[in-house]
Amino acid sequence: MNKDRVVQKEKYKFLVMAVLLAGACFLTYYYHVVLGRGTFFTHLFYIPIILAALWWKRKGIFVAVFLATILVASHLLIRSAGQIQINTNDYLRALMFIVVAVFTAYLSVTIVAKEKEVAAAAAAAAAAAASLERADELAKSEEELRKTSDYLNNLIHYASAPIIVWDPGLKITRFNTAFELLSGYKAEGVIGRDLNMLFPEESRDESLQEIRRALAGEYWESVEIPILRKDGEVRLALWNSANIFAEDGTTMLSTIAQGIDITERKRAEETIRRNQEHLRDLINIAAHELRHPATIFRGYANILLEHWDSLDEETIKDALLKIDSATDRLTRIVDQFLDTSRIEGGKMGLSCSGVSPMALINNVFAEAQVKGYDNKLNITPPPPIEHREIEVDGEKLKNVLGILLENAVSYSPEGSAIDIWFEQSDEGTVFHVADRGSGIPEDDRERVFERFYQVEDADHHSIPGIGLGLYIARSIMEAHGGWIRVEPREGGGSVFSFGVPNSPCSDSEKG
Repeated sequence: MNKDRVVQKEKYKFLVMAVLLAGACFLTYYYHVVLGRGTFFTHLFYIPIILAALWWKRKGIFVAVFLATILVASHLLIRSAGQIQINTNDYLRALMFIVVAVFTAYLSVTIVAKEKEVAAAAAAAAAAAASLERADELAKSEEELRKTSDYLNNLIHYASAPIIVWDPGLKITRFNTAFELLSGYKAEGVIGRDLNMLFPEESRDESLQEIRRALAGEYWESVEIPILRKDGEVRLALWNSANIFAEDGTTMLSTIAQGIDITERKRAEETIRRNQEHLRDLINIAAHELRHPATIFRGYANILLEHWDSLDEETIKDALLKIDSATDRLTRIVDQFLDTSRIEGGKMGLSCSGVSPMALINNVFAEAQVKGYDNKLNITPPPPIEHREIEVDGEKLKNVLGILLENAVSYSPEGSAIDIWFEQSDEGTVFHVADRGSGIPEDDRERVFERFYQVEDADHHSIPGIGLGLYIARSIMEAHGGWIRVEPREGGGSVFSFGVPNSPCSDSEKG
């Protein structure tokens, strides 16, 4: 479209030039040749000469040469005809045509060149201004990018959740403060190292398989992956991830993962699960244990009510003893539940005073006689010896001795020996209860002090008790700052021992 406009403009110029040249030639011919007058109209030749020089620059000089030639030719014709006297100034005027054309063309070229220079300078200035504006915009963009980068860096670095970044080659490239706390490593010590250093050997292959799934484009929403700490501890974390791609949208640059340490939550869940199992076992055992005395109560109560007049004194006495024994068993079960509740609630206080170890054993032995244990087993108390008093909670320590004695009675064959004795030294006082039962396997000697250890199958529970006695005994000894353990007895059976230090009960122990 611009080219057509230029062509059309050139046509107008040629048309105007043709009209001017024709008019100048005609007037010159008419006045010079026909009328024989002076050279006034030769001045009109300067109009097309100047226009041609302005329009076509150096090419416009040809118009001046053409007009000068016409002027000289017309003068020669006039001279040959002898019509007028030729003025030599007209030859100079013809030369002036060319001089004016050259000068005008030079000025036009110079002016155009200057205009181009000015336009170029203006364009350069505009370009420079645009460049400065772009540079300013770029600087602002870089500043915004820097601020965004700083914000993201600080967000990652100070985030409370562990964050880690790795490249497609499974090399660690980023490691925030929370991950340092999770793993125990400093960021500068792991950047550039293989990612598999963070996984425990037993679960490393499975963890790397999850990593490869992430690299293949799969996003983690909630994946549990264990982390191996520098100190060897394994922490379990719940992870989600995202892949970071280049501008082409297909080239993967890195993978970023954010985690939550759920180790304590898992432990709590496991504790809740175990407690639920314990509660279920407790209910089963309690139902079984409570049913036994309840059955005795009901059975003998019915016998006494229905046959009281026909029963002899010995039968009535035996029935009442059975009821008393069942009552004692029920009382022990209730007491164990209450003691366990106090222990779990941290409310088992101690009431300490000076107590004779021999007196403790004699009291327990006397209670065993009342319960009839001595009719079935050979329970031997120690002979009187020189001893010193110990500062303990006498009732609770007697309870420990009673639990161990009852445990020995429950697991010993009828007529076998049960020995009770104590020892004193500079470290403290140690009590022993030894039986001739089947003994306890080595792997289970620590577990016997756990709650409900006795329970293997609640539906076929055969040994009386709810599995809380030894747990209570250990808790009492720990409250005294003492200890309790079980060892095999030479010749068969077990020896339960517990010790209390010579130091008096502290305020914290007294509760």
